[in-house]
Amino acid sequence: MRRLPCLSPCAGLALRAALGLAVCLVPLCHAVAQDACLLTVSSTEALRDVLLSARPGATICLRAGTYTGPFEVTHDVTLQGTGHPVAVVLVLPAGATGSVVSLSYTGTRRLRVALENLTVAARSEAEASTDRKHAVFAGPDVGLTMHRVICVASDGAGVYLARNASLAAGDCEFRASRFGAYLDAGAVAQFHETRFSANAYGLVAGKDTQTLLRGCEFNDNTEVGVIVHAAQASLEGCSFAGNGWGVVLSADPSAPPQVRIEGCEILACRFVGVSLMTSTCFSDEAPNEASVQVSGGRNRIPSPQDDRGNAGGALCPAAPDEIWPADFLLDTP
Repeated sequence: MRRLPCLSPCAGLALRAALGLAVCLVPLCHAVAQDACLLTVSSTEALRDVLLSARPGATICLRAGTYTGPFEVTHDVTLQGTGHPVAVVLVLPAGATGSVVSLSYTGTRRLRVALENLTVAARSEAEASTDRKHAVFAGPDVGLTMHRVICVASDGAGVYLARNASLAAGDCEFRASRFGAYLDAGAVAQFHETRFSANAYGLVAGKDTQTLLRGCEFNDNTEVGVIVHAAQASLEGCSFAGNGWGVVLSADPSAPPQVRIEGCEILACRFVGVSLMTSTCFSDEAPNEASVQVSGGRNRIPSPQDDRGNAGGALCPAAPDEIWPADFLLDTP
């Protein structure tokens, strides 16, 4: 079985010396699936029973089929689908509330859960609902690993990380959701070769979060590919195409965002490739000033004159504004 790689503690998130900072993403290698499936289920009822009775650290293998949630996970387990992720689907029944999979623990240590080779879908009913249904909800202080997981949540998040939760995701897909991934205050996450597509917002990193995005794709997210609000983030070798805005950086008076964008390609945005959330760049309701620290370089973010340029421009404020490093762009805006 292919295992999610464990990135080094400072992998990609040490911000440039010009910032005078040494910020490192904590290592995320929570629960990795065992090669052997000691517990195998093929029905919703069997899965519920095993989740209650399995020993901590057990690997639960799910045969192809549809499993109707919600499911609550309260101790260390791995849920592993057999075959392709689309063959094993966890869903909510019509009229259900909450999330398809909820991870929560009330003890004194960190809960560690792994999801592999699954589709988790929290589709909403046609009528409007104020109860957002998430595909996967990781509660406070939960450690989650996801490998080859597809998440869909029409009016919620594909994955929602509550305060101080952490996530390591590889070769996953978050699509057709209001938020592909949403990181609440203090959450820590790394995404490796993961796709965010056809969401309203691909990824939202809230205040005091730490996020590493390496080799990820953001395509056709109608509002914004990535929002970083008063947080630390590193985007390495990521590609953006057909989003509303590519990357939006939002400041907080007490915590300016610190962002590194290196070797990324941001194409065909309907608005701006990379933008500060200020009244000049974004809207009249946005703050007038933003204290943002940006590093990185070698990014291809073409201007509207390019065949696949960003309609609103490459950067806002436009280069050579001092916010952008001298070699931030491969091409001129």
